[in-house]
Amino acid sequence: MAGEVRHSPHGAQDRAMTTTENECPFCDRIAMRHDLLGANSLCVAFCDTKPLNPGHVLIVPYRHEPDFLALLPEERNAILRMAAELRSQLDEEY
Repeated sequence: MAGEVRHSPHGAQDRAMTTTENECPFCDRIAMRHDLLGANSLCVAFCDTKPLNPGHVLIVPYRHEPDFLALLPEERNAILRMAAELRSQLDEEY
């Protein structure tokens, strides 16, 4: 994935940004790392700051890609695995 744009674990201030990255609502949140519910090498999960319902979780790939179906198969699979892993935790809490 050479040349890809990824959500920075150091936040937006750590790198030169394209317009898309500059508008990314997740890079700084990921960099804070204090409220992550889970993470693997391809995606990260955290609670939504404006949840639509209790337990509303966002799972986002590290690579900037607004279209889920345009993600690489391994990225989609990592997101689905993360959702399955978090489901039991969320079921217990909510």
